[in-house]
Amino acid sequence: MGSSNADLKRFPDPVGRRIGFAVYQAQAGFRHRDAKPLKGFGSGVLEVVARRTPTRELDLIARRLNAAERHYREMRSGR
Repeated sequence: MGSSNADLKRFPDPVGRRIGFAVYQAQAGFRHRDAKPLKGFGSGVLEVVARRTPTRELDLIARRLNAAERHYREMRSGR
């Protein structure tokens, strides 16, 4: 959602590859060893943990999750 892919590409190569692989595993229904449940966003929302997630990043996650849920509802309703 949004600039997620572009944001990921700005990470240093080793970090970007690791996080990219973790995202790929999540999309395939698996869970990377660095992924953990993200509290406060409902079940099924994971974060890939390198260190700690800053508040501004949590806000971005919330906005993107809302956009993804809205998009999903629209697709299901045929809009």
